[in-house]
Amino acid sequence: MMSKIFLDLFQLAIIVVFLSVSTQAQNGVVKSFYPNKTIKSEISYINDILDGKSIYYYSNGNIQEEKNYSKGILNGWVRQYYESGKIKIEYYVDNGVKDGDEKKYSSEGELISILTYQKGYLKRKQTFDGKFPIAKESNKKVDIKENYKEAYPIGGVQEIESKIIYPEDAKKYGLEGSVVLNLKIDETGNVLNYQVKKSLGLGCDEEAIRILKETKFIPARNNDKFIPSELELEIKFRLPKKEEKIVQKENQQLSTAISTSGKNIEIICQADQCPRPEDALATIYSRVQIPN
Repeated sequence: MMSKIFLDLFQLAIIVVFLSVSTQAQNGVVKSFYPNKTIKSEISYINDILDGKSIYYYSNGNIQEEKNYSKGILNGWVRQYYESGKIKIEYYVDNGVKDGDEKKYSSEGELISILTYQKGYLKRKQTFDGKFPIAKESNKKVDIKENYKEAYPIGGVQEIESKIIYPEDAKKYGLEGSVVLNLKIDETGNVLNYQVKKSLGLGCDEEAIRILKETKFIPARNNDKFIPSELELEIKFRLPKKEEKIVQKENQQLSTAISTSGKNIEIICQADQCPRPEDALATIYSRVQIPN
């Protein structure tokens, strides 16, 4: 009997700790640690929203990734490192959108590639063998592109986004963000094939595909001749302004660890906006039963 009472009280204590942590807004730098007590991450919040620098570490203490947020939106330089400490990837994000050069390096520190983005769209790709271009042919291809015009949807991306029927589950949980697809388009402007490169979930991927199947494209053109091509297309899902908007870009991971008897319970969310009860914690509080 006493053991049952003790167990009930222990479970109640866990619930109280969880609710207390959930209802307190996070402010300042929140740190997490590996089991050996070495630092795992340092993440800056203002009123539960990512704001400031986020740094993630390897278990050996070297930085794994560092990035900056402004009011929940990725903004500024993003850098990833090898476990040895050498730079792996670096690129710049302007208000949630890649802009400029994304550079990738080998574990030996040699430049592998440069991807050039303009407002989120990939415009140029350069590949290198060590410190030098793989072949001169790659430069020739870039020259040819001067007379090349990529495919684009009739009416533009805004026309596509205007046809979105917001999925009920995504609307219910306030999910916002982008679905990015790789498309193969023939010389007549029809979509031959598609692949989801960046998923959003809760029905948004399916809705983006539905619209694309109904969309006609102006085919790519090279030297005034229509040709088959590949295209990366981003479709943005945005709720009406009256809805609460919490936007988090580029595969963001939020985690909160609660220590219980030496074990960690980790809550992880990789969506643009995490699922939550419609009435916040009111329902949870109303169902808590305190043992006699």
